[in-house]
Amino acid sequence: MYMLFDYIIFKYFVISLAIGLFFVYVVDTPKRVVFITPNVDNLDKVTYKDSSDKCFKYMASEVKCPSNSKKIEPLELQ
Repeated sequence: MYMLFDYIIFKYFVISLAIGLFFVYVVDTPKRVVFITPNVDNLDKVTYKDSSDKCFKYMASEVKCPSNSKKIEPLELQ
């Protein structure tokens, strides 16, 4: 173990370690925000938080389709 310190100068080791850790911290990839849309499979598994830090969950309910097809509006994907 002590033979290792014959080849490594402690001061340069600490300086290079600090520079390496700083480089990894600065070059770290940015975090991505993943948006989860509610669906039937994840209704009971996901809790959502709005901009005012209030938590909520969605509930599913079946509805009858109107007999008049003009009352049905298409839903645009976001």
